[in-house]
Amino acid sequence: MGLYWKLILLVICIHKQSVLSTRPNNNEGFFKQVADIFEDGGSTAVKLFLDRELNDWKNVKINLAVFGTSGTGKSSFINTVLGLTADDEGSAPVGVKETTEEVKDYPHPQYPNLVLWDLPGVGTPNFNRENYFRKININLFDYFIFMTSDRFRDDDFWFAQELNAKDKLFYFVRNKVGQDIDNNKHDHPKSHTESKVLDDIRQNCEYNLNKLNLEKKIDVYLIDLHEPEKYDFEHLMDQLVNDTSEKKKEALTLSMTRLTKDMILRKKEILSERIHTLSLMSGVTGAIPVLLMDSFVDIGILIEETKFYKTQFGLSEEMLEAYAQRSEITVDQLTKNLNLQSRLIGLTAKGILSYLSKKGFKKAGTLTTAKYVKYVLPLFGHALSGAASYAMTTWCLHDLLNLMVEDALKINDHKFN
Repeated sequence: MGLYWKLILLVICIHKQSVLSTRPNNNEGFFKQVADIFEDGGSTAVKLFLDRELNDWKNVKINLAVFGTSGTGKSSFINTVLGLTADDEGSAPVGVKETTEEVKDYPHPQYPNLVLWDLPGVGTPNFNRENYFRKININLFDYFIFMTSDRFRDDDFWFAQELNAKDKLFYFVRNKVGQDIDNNKHDHPKSHTESKVLDDIRQNCEYNLNKLNLEKKIDVYLIDLHEPEKYDFEHLMDQLVNDTSEKKKEALTLSMTRLTKDMILRKKEILSERIHTLSLMSGVTGAIPVLLMDSFVDIGILIEETKFYKTQFGLSEEMLEAYAQRSEITVDQLTKNLNLQSRLIGLTAKGILSYLSKKGFKKAGTLTTAKYVKYVLPLFGHALSGAASYAMTTWCLHDLLNLMVEDALKINDHKFN
């Protein structure tokens, strides 16, 4: 192995260990593995390996089943999780009165590894209690969302008991609580309080669930899909990630379109871990680097990862336009009101470099990677330029990521104000 690669790998190992040593799932042998791959197959083999590391999450299948009778809002739930409206291609039809007659899948439009499934109700000739779980292929699903919007039915009780008996993870979701609040306000204009209505709905749901004598407590989530920012919808999204296996946690987090504060911070943690792999990737892609200050950066990687950050945090032009429309303001007004700095970054080489130049690259010297370079310089001489390139790319990506997170949190706070 050449001096350049030895230095790069050593610097990465030192930095990786200093930042991630407290995380139990990190494999300290990762970078040794990279070195071995380089010895055996050269830079091409390393690139293929790193590309798999960055994109393997897209191949992790996550299947979420939604059960409920017609009119409970299953289609609206599916569309909201997928970030779609009923007018968008690939969305679940809303307003159709007929009961679902088959198991229907709805892949995420950007991340098709996440699939939501609309399950037919129980009691039809094709899906009766005797054959229901066999025909829907119950073992396919990671979770079940059990939806109601008013009273419990016999088939609801049966479905919940069967899921519990089969040790399947499910969440009880009571939809349309906003409608109940409006009705109560109309009927009781003098004594109405929103909190009292929500407490009554929750207690009624818990009472009916308790009658099933389930072995474990089932949490109740109150939602209204016309206002998903309110009530328990976002808490439910966070809980789905909390309850998934470690193997699927990264895939589910990066596939989630609905953002909460916890989800934003989860995404940041995962995307931060990608940065070192991306910076190493820049040394083997064969792309022409761009000289900035005294170091080189791979501008192609910066552009593509910035696009990815914007999509992950709801900051693409299309996503901002949709949010601004719901807020009844223009995108420019939204940008000004919230001081969204990420929107000022053009997704071109000129746009990225203009933004980073204003930040001042001397800050890159504060990065842990660069701090350790001085200790290995005497051993590797002029190979330092390669380590400086790695450090610069790493710093640029961290700065861009932090900016996107700040803007995503601003929008998240704005939702509740």
